[in-house]
Amino acid sequence: MAIGGADMPVVISVLNSGSGWAGVFAGFMISNNLMVIAGAFVGASGIILSYVMCEAMNRSIYNVLVGGFGDMGKTAGGTKVEGEVTQTTVDQVTKWMLEARSVIITPGYGMAVSRAQHSVAELTKELRAKGVKVRFGIHPVAGRLPGHMNVLLAEASVPYDIVLSMDEINHDFPDTDLVLVIGANDTVNPAAQTDESSAIYGMPVLEVWKAKQCVVMKRSLASGYAGVDNPLFVYPNNAMLLGDGKKTIDSLLESVRASKNDASKKQQTNDTTVAVDTTADNTTAPGSKTITDQNGLLNGTHHGESEAATKRVRPETFLKVGVLKETGDVKEKRVAIDNTVAEKMLEKLGIETLVERGAGAGASISDAAYEVCGARVVDRATLIAESKVIVKITTPTVEDVESMSAGQVLIGWVQPAQNQDLLSKAAERGVTLLAMDAVPRITTAQKMDVLSSTAKIAGYRAIIEAAYHFQRFFSGEITAAGKFPPAKVLVIGAGVAGLQAIGAAHNLGADVRAFDTRLECKDQVESMGGRFLVMDFKEDGTGEGGYAKPMSPEFIEKEMELFLEQAKECDIIITTAAIPGRKAPILIDQYHVDAMKSGSVIIDLAALTGGNCKVTRPGETYVYTTPRGGSVTICGDTDLTSRMASQASVMFANNVYHLMHHCGGGKEFKLNQEDDIIRGITVAHEGTVTWPPPKPAGPPPQA
Repeated sequence: MAIGGADMPVVISVLNSGSGWAGVFAGFMISNNLMVIAGAFVGASGIILSYVMCEAMNRSIYNVLVGGFGDMGKTAGGTKVEGEVTQTTVDQVTKWMLEARSVIITPGYGMAVSRAQHSVAELTKELRAKGVKVRFGIHPVAGRLPGHMNVLLAEASVPYDIVLSMDEINHDFPDTDLVLVIGANDTVNPAAQTDESSAIYGMPVLEVWKAKQCVVMKRSLASGYAGVDNPLFVYPNNAMLLGDGKKTIDSLLESVRASKNDASKKQQTNDTTVAVDTTADNTTAPGSKTITDQNGLLNGTHHGESEAATKRVRPETFLKVGVLKETGDVKEKRVAIDNTVAEKMLEKLGIETLVERGAGAGASISDAAYEVCGARVVDRATLIAESKVIVKITTPTVEDVESMSAGQVLIGWVQPAQNQDLLSKAAERGVTLLAMDAVPRITTAQKMDVLSSTAKIAGYRAIIEAAYHFQRFFSGEITAAGKFPPAKVLVIGAGVAGLQAIGAAHNLGADVRAFDTRLECKDQVESMGGRFLVMDFKEDGTGEGGYAKPMSPEFIEKEMELFLEQAKECDIIITTAAIPGRKAPILIDQYHVDAMKSGSVIIDLAALTGGNCKVTRPGETYVYTTPRGGSVTICGDTDLTSRMASQASVMFANNVYHLMHHCGGGKEFKLNQEDDIIRGITVAHEGTVTWPPPKPAGPPPQA
């Protein structure tokens, strides 16, 4: 009976279901209701799971269980496959792997049988160390049970983030240099899409044949458990590497480790393609030869194709985006576009990125890393002269604008309400100025919301800084030296930064409480592990766009009383309250600080706009001495986000990428002023200051 591969999960699930129904009958016989109920659950779940998996394979349970009886070598319908099979060698596959920029590995039941997962993991590690992008494509029913391949790869410590499902990976095969199929057959069979007479027609499969080069590793050329011939074996861009799975992978691993990754110095040998009997079950067909070399993947050629027809070319570009080095603030280490997003804009949007020399150094991105990803590293003058769009993270200066020409676009953190001179200069020069910090708070703009991205990092870093200055346990501890209570943390403001701070402090084991004038934040605070502080005062602080609004004097008086109570009790206070376009409100007065315990810490995330704490010194961390001689550390540093420059740069760059995509990419780039998002962030355009944007129309008046 030919049961295995994609069929095996169904068979096992049916058997599990049978064990459940057996339990039901046994329960009836011994009058045990608990056994009847438990057995019914097992039996029903097994049947449901079997049905779901059969639907995924486009086959019936009857076909899976009964269709395999008889001659195991008999094919299950479908067109007879005829053609030439190309066999290859370990050396050639090694060459392809090292020349490839992207490799996808699709493991099947054969990897499990040969117990090759650890060798596959080591091979993956070696390839990634040599700069090859390696991912795994997993068929939902590959192996003995759903998730079998995922479990094996996890056991071998393959990074979770590079293991993708069939639906996630299928669209990437056309852009992949090399696919390694390890012990899979039916799950990579193109007949499922092309041959209506095939027993597996309609079954979802991994579309490995769409890659530039495919290598199938099997013990033989026999059909899979479904008994269907696989036309992939004779495709011109496929090669067979026959043999035991683990031994083959071990040989590839040894060859990769021994390689100097210098394909240009290897002597090329003649291509040889041979005809092999596709019905044979031998490891190597009698009288056949093996292929020792093919045109390299760096030349982009496939078997049987001309080099000119498939040579990899740089994607066509339609727009140049320049990335300026941040020079205004010596503490600023971020860069507006990192190398990975530069590559994505090139490949997906047709945008070439020009980077000022040394722009990414503070974020640990070298000029060479940019060049590898397709960006051009140039001097500042060349960048400004050639770029249609120029991006920076910090607020542009008047000098930046004066160096640009009419029609160019400058993107940055503008703070338009505080920088009217900058807006006027941009209008005077005919430069279009886009304020990333003015992205509307609407659902469609979330991917471009740099305020949220920046605030999330700031909230997280605030807790890291607080833990550093606090110098005590955050979590409660019982030790041989005594019992120590958890740190008490108060977070004021439950926006993005505040919620992130609450979550980070809670994860460290602190006792976290939070306050916000917007009562709607209560559920959000509690979901992050904090306790929401409520005053007995009927006034809601929810303002326009989801921000907090200014509160009444009576409310503020009650609020200050609450904060005094908390200041006496808490070890750490994080303040995050800000109102767009205004000076930060004072929430922690000097008498609050005087009431705090010695060794306490205040992290003021609103320091850039004056601070929420009366004694904050923007841009500085210092120790405040209370009237009782206690010490309270006040952190007013404004570069907390920059202290996580690598992460912050990636997040800002992704926001910029989504903005460029929203504007039509490189080919159809347009700043459509009828678009709510584009109009909202455009603060100077075509010689006119366009800030503030018009308010959206309200609902029509009721009759």
